Amino acid sequence: MTDVAMEKGFTSPESVSISQELDKLLNLYESMKHTKNRKKVK
Repeated sequence: MTDVAMEKGFTSPESVSISQELDKLLNLYESMKHTKNRKKVK
């Protein structure tokens, strides 16, 4: 993402699209991490 943003600009459609996909994946990762931690506590 950083390479695309530096080359094409942070607000280019490609940079924004990559950033949004990264956000979705990071949110999914955090959600899965919290779910796993809750199972350990029980």
